[in-house]
Amino acid sequence: MSNNQKWGDLPVEASGKEKTMTQSLNEILAIACHGLSITPTEVHSALAPEDIKAWHKGNLSIEMLTAFAGSLVQQREMKKGKIPASYTKKAMCRHCGPVWLWIEGTVDGCPWCFHRATGTIMPRPLSIYGTACCEQQTKINDNHAAIGDSGQAGKNMGNK
Repeated sequence: MSNNQKWGDLPVEASGKEKTMTQSLNEILAIACHGLSITPTEVHSALAPEDIKAWHKGNLSIEMLTAFAGSLVQQREMKKGKIPASYTKKAMCRHCGPVWLWIEGTVDGCPWCFHRATGTIMPRPLSIYGTACCEQQTKINDNHAAIGDSGQAGKNMGNK
């Protein structure tokens, strides 16, 4: 018998206590992924060894794992250029320009920053100060912070 067996589709240690603890992690990951477009296997492979150790020590709760699974789904969707369902507010990121977020206002950085830097096409509000004609959104990929803002972003960022 090898040192590693398969339990479901996740590798587990073949010895007593470790096997039980890993099975518990796998079962909890299945619960954490319920209703999400991600599998327990995908979440497990995204966990760092330190995360798994924290689980074994009782320092990583199901709520934390559920939030982690949700964030993995959200990041995957953002990588595809999709707006997360909770991002309903228009905001201004000092690096990205106008963006959709869960809050309004100006931010020093946002979850879109990484995606913009890797070349992902981002959906953007045309205006954060807007008029009815600017309520649409468009997909653009430009590094200029004042894109689609009717010239207001530059003023807020210290540019004239």
